[in-house]
Amino acid sequence: IRDSFYLQVTTGVARLRRPVGEEAARGGILADEMGLGKTAQTVQFLSSLASEWNVTGPFLVVAPVSTLGHWEREVRAWSQLDVVTFVGTRPNREAVVYHEWYPGGMRTKAEQPRLQVVVTSYEALRADDPPPLGMVKWRGVVVDEAHRLKGIDSATRYSIDALYKEH
Repeated sequence: IRDSFYLQVTTGVARLRRPVGEEAARGGILADEMGLGKTAQTVQFLSSLASEWNVTGPFLVVAPVSTLGHWEREVRAWSQLDVVTFVGTRPNREAVVYHEWYPGGMRTKAEQPRLQVVVTSYEALRADDPPPLGMVKWRGVVVDEAHRLKGIDSATRYSIDALYKEH
C-alpha cells in the first residue's frame, strides 16, 4: 500500500507541474476521494518549487479549522519548508506576525516574511482589518475545500481575490 500511495503522490505532483501558458495562470486542481493524498501531493509540489526552481515562498494554505493541524504535520513530514499556523485570537495572530513572520517586527511594508508556508483558516483570513495576510506577496495560494469559492459574492472568494498573489 505504501508504494501505491507514493505512486499516487508523485503522479499528482507531476500533474500539478504540467500546466503551461494560460492554463498555468489559473493554477491547478486536485480532486479525488478522501484519503488519496491530495495534501501530500500539494506539499510535495510546493517543496519541488522550492528545491527545483528556487521559489521558496511564501505560500499560503487556506483550509477549514479542523484540518489546520493536519496541514502543518504534512508540511513537516513531506518537505523541508518552514511552516506556521496563523489562527486564534487577534493577540495570538499578532504574536505570530511579530515573532514568526518578521522576528523583531516588520521594518518595511515591502519586507517579505521569513516563513515559507503559512497555514490559516477561512475565518482568520477575514478576521483583521487591515488583514496582515493581505500585506504579503504570496508566491502561491492553496485553497483546501475550494467549493467555498463557488459563489461569486462569497466572502471567502472576495478575501482570496483580495490577496496579493502570483498564483
